[in-house]
Amino acid sequence: MSQIGERPARGRSHENCRSRPGPPEVQALIERRRATGADLYDELWEGVYHLVPGPHTRHANVQGQLLAQLHGPARRAGLSVFGPFNLGEPGDFRVPDGGLGQGSIDEVYAPTTVVVIEVLSPGDETYAKFSFYHGHNVE
Repeated sequence: MSQIGERPARGRSHENCRSRPGPPEVQALIERRRATGADLYDELWEGVYHLVPGPHTRHANVQGQLLAQLHGPARRAGLSVFGPFNLGEPGDFRVPDGGLGQGSIDEVYAPTTVVVIEVLSPGDETYAKFSFYHGHNVE
């Protein structure tokens, strides 16, 4: 983990990213991850960068099946299914595996959502995110 400012939105220029200098090796690693798209699940916890690898295929399989199964019931309840996405704000956000929200979300950082979906994997930081989700009014 490295202390930095804001990860740029996917598909946006890195020049717009506010960052505090860190060790050059860490900054180079983060830039390589951005350039290759390997940073999809990376998170900023109060400015601390958490490098998160892509999910194991078993994790991704459960995630995909769960999100697919939720589309019909969510639509009937007036909710949208999405994921992964950035929950929070620049400098402090988490990337849950999915979510259910009111309407559609058309922003880089969603301030809240109705439900977050986290597929638990051995040794991940899922439980440490619960207070963050609560603080962002996730039902």
